[in-house]
Amino acid sequence: MALTDRAAARWAGSYLIPGSGDFASTARALGKVEALKLIQQHYFHDTSHYTGGDIALNDALQAIRYARSKKLTKAQRKAVLGTVKFAGFVAGAATGATVGSVVPVAGTVAGGAIGGVTLGTVVSGGAFTLDHMKRKTKGLYKMIRGTRGEHRHQAARALLYCQGSFPPDNPKQGASEDALQVILDGEYEEVMAMSLEACVERVADRLKSN
Repeated sequence: MALTDRAAARWAGSYLIPGSGDFASTARALGKVEALKLIQQHYFHDTSHYTGGDIALNDALQAIRYARSKKLTKAQRKAVLGTVKFAGFVAGAATGATVGSVVPVAGTVAGGAIGGVTLGTVVSGGAFTLDHMKRKTKGLYKMIRGTRGEHRHQAARALLYCQGSFPPDNPKQGASEDALQVILDGEYEEVMAMSLEACVERVADRLKSN
C-alpha cells in the first residue's frame, strides 16, 4: 500500500475510533524496536540502550542503539496520544456529549455513540495540537543550539557507511543492512537506488520519533 494510502487509512480509522491510528503506529514502532534489538543481539551479542553522545561513522552498534531509542520514543508517545484520544471517545459515548455541546457553533448531534465519535474527535484534535506544539518547541530549541537532527544524520550515515564499506563477513555490514531494511521497511529498494545524500536524508527522516 502506498505511503499516502496508509496515511489516509490511519486518518479514517482515527476519525471513526479516535486513537486507533496511534495504537497502530505504536504496534509498528514496537515491532521495529524488537527487530532492531534482535539484530543488535545477533551481530554484536549486545542489548544495551543508547545513552546519548555522538555516533562515529564506523559505529554500526551505536547507530542501531540510537534507532531503537527513537522507535521506542515514538511507540511511547503514540501510546499516550492514543490513550488520551480514546478516553475522550469513551467519555463522549458514556455522556452523550457532542460537538455541539463542546463547541456550540458546530451544531448538535444526537446519540451516545455519535457523541463518542464527535467528542473523541475534538479530543483528538486537542491532543494532536498539543503534541505538535511540544515537538515544535523542542525542535526550535535544538535549532537554536544547532543540534537539530544531528544524531539522526550521524546514525543514518553510520548505517549507510558500514553497509557499503565493510565486507559481508563483517558483523557491521550485515547488522547495518538488516537495520536499514527494518527502518526503511517497504522503501528499502527505492531509497538504496537514490544518491548518497538523498539516502542519508531519507534514513534520517525515518529515524524521527514522530
